[in-house]
Amino acid sequence: MGRGDSLSANPNEAYRKKAQEREAKRNKEVREKMREVAVLHKDTTKMERKIEQYRKITRVRKMTVAEKEKLQAMETELKDVLSRQKAAGIAPRKREPTDKVIGYDPMAATEARGSRTRPEDESSESGDSDDDSVDVT
Repeated sequence: MGRGDSLSANPNEAYRKKAQEREAKRNKEVREKMREVAVLHKDTTKMERKIEQYRKITRVRKMTVAEKEKLQAMETELKDVLSRQKAAGIAPRKREPTDKVIGYDPMAATEARGSRTRPEDESSESGDSDDDSVDVT
């Protein structure tokens, strides 16, 4: 008889198998609760922005089938999140434009800098180079 046989005569093995099944069931319930909590506290501004981007596509050109499906999926997900938050009595989280976003956005950095050049760029264009190169003739 192998270890995987259900007709095993070893009571310790049967006990461990049942304990594993109980643990797996408990872990599944914990994961489901964590997913629900994550949905309740989800920030919807990102989702709303994406939906708005897809809606702007119709102003420029005709949407493809895949884009239509994606838009519908995002709208249903947003409705679901908002309805769950409302049912739980939690106000939807919205990010204000003044809120600090963690992470680096290269587009925001170039827009903030504008057309200004870095000071070291201007000094290198003057023609005076302070490099330590040796002229061997």
